[in-house]
Amino acid sequence: MNINVNANTGLYDINSGLNNTRGVSEPELTGQKIATVPSDAVHYVKAGDTLSGQILGMNEDGTVSLLLGDNTKLNAFLSKNLGLTPGQTLSFTVSGASDSKISLTPLYANLDGNSAVGKALHEAGLPFTKQNSDMVTSMMERGLPIDSRSLQNMAADTARFPLANPKSIVQMKELEIPLNDSNIREFEAYKENQYKIADSLDGLSRELSDIAKEGLNTNDRVFNLFFEGKGEGLPSALEKALNGDFEDVSKLLKLDPGELKNIEANLKEIAGNEADGDPKAAVNEEKEVLLPGDEGQSQIKQSKDLTGHVTDDLHTLLGKEGSTRLADMMKEAGLNPAIASKVADGSLSAEDSLLLSKALLDKAMKEEMSGEASPEVMSKARELLNSREYRLLLNNGITNEFLMKPEEVADKEKVREYYEKVVKNADKTLEFLNSTGRGSTTLAQGMNNLRSNVDFMNQLNNVMTYMQLPLKMNEDKAHGDLYVYTNKKNLAKKDGNVSALLHLDMQHLGTMDIHVQMTNGENVKTHFILQKEEMLDFIGEHLPELDEALSKRGYKMNSDVSLNKEARDVPDIMFNRGANEKLIQTTSFDIRA
Repeated sequence: MNINVNANTGLYDINSGLNNTRGVSEPELTGQKIATVPSDAVHYVKAGDTLSGQILGMNEDGTVSLLLGDNTKLNAFLSKNLGLTPGQTLSFTVSGASDSKISLTPLYANLDGNSAVGKALHEAGLPFTKQNSDMVTSMMERGLPIDSRSLQNMAADTARFPLANPKSIVQMKELEIPLNDSNIREFEAYKENQYKIADSLDGLSRELSDIAKEGLNTNDRVFNLFFEGKGEGLPSALEKALNGDFEDVSKLLKLDPGELKNIEANLKEIAGNEADGDPKAAVNEEKEVLLPGDEGQSQIKQSKDLTGHVTDDLHTLLGKEGSTRLADMMKEAGLNPAIASKVADGSLSAEDSLLLSKALLDKAMKEEMSGEASPEVMSKARELLNSREYRLLLNNGITNEFLMKPEEVADKEKVREYYEKVVKNADKTLEFLNSTGRGSTTLAQGMNNLRSNVDFMNQLNNVMTYMQLPLKMNEDKAHGDLYVYTNKKNLAKKDGNVSALLHLDMQHLGTMDIHVQMTNGENVKTHFILQKEEMLDFIGEHLPELDEALSKRGYKMNSDVSLNKEARDVPDIMFNRGANEKLIQTTSFDIRA
């Protein structure tokens, strides 16, 4: 099967790997001389030389345009029996050369260096494209059949998604994951380790907290996306507190009303003494109310507040100085000074401080809408709204809403509720962004990706047991994967045998893989694999505590720890299982809203 090349209509360059001499025109050299453009060099080709070309286009008369080494083109006549398509790259051997034409024969064995690939495609009647070649190679690597029918069916699926990696299509078909654009996108994101919910939260929550600064009404809409119903009763309770009634606000914030009364009395006394010029009282006020604390410690705390921290501790989030500034702004916006002092000294949590701030902003918003707000009140409210401290409170609170507490992981219903909340929050946020003309922003794309990620996990749970665990751990967030794998027949027998992998990415402990194997429903072996050598002794010291705790629940424990700095990612383990290994589904929970 020859391809006849007319030397007068096709100009091309020969690959450097050919057995010819560049730039030499000695007459003793045999072979067909071909001129090239733009170089004046002369190339000699002879039977047995090889070259490669990419098919640019095909005509009805059987001619094809090939793109060769230096972007020069070659026009060739193809045999009708050779199935080629544009975009394909083939290697050829020179089978003959004359004054009028050069004959080329395609090298089937040169497809990806694997003659079996070319033969399989030829037998199936499929063109020799890179996409088809990658498809067959992947099927062979995974031990899948490559008979004509199997190849034709797989080729039909890859053709439906021409922009997708054929290897991904093969893997998804093998795993029985439904093929659609969203699933393919998420599948490839998982393979590239770009799927972690916890890693995406910083950008999403920061952009939302920035949007909230646009105005009191916008802040109210952003706040209610995540905290609707929280802080109910605070506005009226704060009004009562201004008149010395601390009962309601104490119940809502879990404070001691008697203590608040004493603080209020002391602050009034300090204010009176300061008005009389008592310097001692002024010093006392600085100690009692401002609570500056240690300057170095404050700087250390504040240096972390924009690095993705999520915490309930106000001083950890804002630093002592930041907490004091927040308390001062809240007091100027209408908060009782006694309650403001509890903000300054860190007695209130980050969430309670956020709810207090929101209650003050709501009060200003209502007064503005009714026309009763004074310019001074509105100025102080906007100062609080635009402050770095409020932005950090809101950012911290939104991030916290997208995280699970470690103790919730063991409760199936808590896990279900968590994913339902994530979907609900994402949908509400997308609706808000679309209604405000932000439907095409990076924030909207991020929320769409988050929503698609959860939908994809639901699809995965139809064929395997897997879930992400975006965890809130020790004033920080951590990524976790829980993946269960075992033989499906063993599961059907309910013999009590199950194996699982818990993967954790943590700030201090680093990456940790915990392999758990249970046999006969009571024998449990846990193997901790660490990537930080300095953590080996720490984990090893605490393994007896784990064994003792689980032994009290009736399990026979055996735990150990080892170091492996090149542990495989969970998606790599999930999607590249052995050909005979089957994944299982212990519980398929629907995590869609």
